[in-house]
Amino acid sequence: MSCEFTPEEINDLLPQNICATDSSKAQMLYIAEALRSLTDENHGITAKELANAIAARTGKTPSEPKVLRDLHLLSENSPFGMTVETPTRGKNSGFKCTKLFITNSQARLLINMVHTCKFITPSQRRELIEALHSMVSFYQQDAIVEDVHTDDRERPATPDVFLAADKAAEAIKKGRCLQFNYADRTFWDEFLIPDAETGEPILFEETPIALVYSFGNYYLETWVINSEGEGRRFTRRLDKIRNPAVSETPASNRDVIQKLQSSIEERTSQVFDMWGDGIPRTLFLEVDARVAKYVYDRFGTNVKFEHVSADGSIGYTCVIVQLSPTFFRWLFGMNNGIRIAKPPNSLWADIFWNHSPRAKKEYELLVADYLEAYEQYHVLTSKALQE
Repeated sequence: MSCEFTPEEINDLLPQNICATDSSKAQMLYIAEALRSLTDENHGITAKELANAIAARTGKTPSEPKVLRDLHLLSENSPFGMTVETPTRGKNSGFKCTKLFITNSQARLLINMVHTCKFITPSQRRELIEALHSMVSFYQQDAIVEDVHTDDRERPATPDVFLAADKAAEAIKKGRCLQFNYADRTFWDEFLIPDAETGEPILFEETPIALVYSFGNYYLETWVINSEGEGRRFTRRLDKIRNPAVSETPASNRDVIQKLQSSIEERTSQVFDMWGDGIPRTLFLEVDARVAKYVYDRFGTNVKFEHVSADGSIGYTCVIVQLSPTFFRWLFGMNNGIRIAKPPNSLWADIFWNHSPRAKKEYELLVADYLEAYEQYHVLTSKALQE
């Protein structure tokens, strides 16, 4: 079907600065924007309708043949990633933009992801959603809006995440350190971490390693040299970084930084919520079938189970993790459905190396990893249960 709007309504829906003059180039841009925003595979627009809308905006009516030539030119050249479909002979359904930068389904998914993003502010969320809406036709905007329900927990009020990411990327590119304050919270208020002696907010200066998006949060890995000349890696939440700026100080330990950058993917797979003790450990997990899905959720669908019981109720998997309170909380939350298992012997463990070759260790080291995890887990759970 052709356009459902009057010339006045078309002009109300299009940006007011398009076709402010009646030049041929301005008219071409007007026609392209009308196709992009007011048509789709089910709704078209004709040369006559466009000519009348241009006349209503500029006071000068272009000829229909001229508008028709512009429409065919846009159809033949596919500007801005658009695919324009011409009407079949004998039908007056109009020209249709059948493909845009992204599909409606892609726009819907991205909008839902923005809705549920927990580290951007409400105003940033609105701006992003408006931008995504503008990338689909007017007819489809109602279809992709408000089809996801999100919780009402308060999002951060400070707009620092995008700035922090930009400044960190700039510092990495220039080989410089990043300066910033870092926020923390009490029960009531947020505050910038103070210097123990002066009480003034600490101005951190750290070498950025890489930006990481993991478990719904945005992080920056950094490298810091202490007063004794020893290096340590930190994980900074971007939504806690304040007043970021690229320092004039050159990045430290270039060789170390490059090595850490090359191993970021491997290390990220070992930690929970980006926290870990820095030591990769090979652990075997005894898993009840009822909670196996949570193992896949955490470690990926390439997880393999071995030594599965005859009735299929119990199986074992091998993972590489860095020990952390978040890892142990995850285990505790499984209600004894996932347990750290001691490998009975090296032959029992050998079957896992076919699909987890990086996890392979000597049997004594496997037992040492198990004992360390077992001890830390019980220390933490005992403390949590103290009266």
